[in-house]
Amino acid sequence: HEFVIRAAFDKQLEEVRQQKDGVHRKMVALGEKVAGDVKVDPGKLVLSKTDQAGYFFVIPKREEAAIRKGPFAKKFNMIGTTQSKQKFTCDELQKLNLQWNDLSQQYEEMQQEIADKVLEVVASYLPVMESIGALLAEVDVLVSFAEAAALGNYVRPVVLPPGSGRIELKRSRHPCLEYQEGITFIPNDVVLHKEKSWFQLITGPNMGGKSTYIRQIG
Repeated sequence: HEFVIRAAFDKQLEEVRQQKDGVHRKMVALGEKVAGDVKVDPGKLVLSKTDQAGYFFVIPKREEAAIRKGPFAKKFNMIGTTQSKQKFTCDELQKLNLQWNDLSQQYEEMQQEIADKVLEVVASYLPVMESIGALLAEVDVLVSFAEAAALGNYVRPVVLPPGSGRIELKRSRHPCLEYQEGITFIPNDVVLHKEKSWFQLITGPNMGGKSTYIRQIG
């Protein structure tokens, strides 16, 4: 993941950012000086940047003669051309470009270091957040039970110890079915005693309530 830290968050980071801004201002001022030296409208000479070439100047193709001829021509190095534009640089701009690159690398390293420290602190709260999440989930379930009991007139069953072998439900209902619109659910009694009651397999048409009766016990 890539994290962007606000420069004002850290004093040293802010200082490096200010140095970067200062170098950029020098590049802009250099562009204005170059435009003045070659007698070109400053608005036509643009400071541009790519990841591969860094910062360079761009001038309209029709103004190309201004930088290829004249007393300042030897100062400029042509680095690319298109049908409508000429890209060029000079020694002073290249030096400023190196300063920019060094400061940018330093800024990124400092920013990553701060991000790592922030993540380390945040990670230390993870067990606490997981515990809070588990507690909230439990509260959510209990509140849902309470709301369902109040609206559906449910009662809490008496849970016998394991192995008691007895299930007795009086007027039990299927909570998911009876909340559906247009459904009138008929309550059912269930009595199962170990070694006294018998299971009976009942056949019938689909949607007759056979599996509903089994699931409501569950």
